[in-house]
Amino acid sequence: MRLLGPRLAIVDVRSGRLTRLDARRVYDQQPAWSPDGRRLALGQYRGPVFTVAANGAGYRPLPVTGSFVSWLPDGNLLVGRGTSAHSIAVLPQGRGPARTMLTLPYRQVIVSLVAAR
Repeated sequence: MRLLGPRLAIVDVRSGRLTRLDARRVYDQQPAWSPDGRRLALGQYRGPVFTVAANGAGYRPLPVTGSFVSWLPDGNLLVGRGTSAHSIAVLPQGRGPARTMLTLPYRQVIVSLVAAR
């Protein structure tokens, strides 16, 4: 079976231009746009979190593994750390170093996280 489209792409709605993201990268969690719209953060079930520029260039691996990502309005990036998402880390301005903010007891999992507006 041949895959016809990109696994993940950035689409410029005005022009219709499609920018495929590197298929060799593995990203399997919901992506999150930075507040300024310049970077996209992507997480992996087992692997590092990384960001990529809106034009598809400039992959930047971050110093943390995570299962979900969420940008805060101030530009800091929240990451559900590890495969079980039992802790939350913040990466200042989406770069690092990662600082753990909250850790739940064993076998408790964070399912989702939403920033208040």
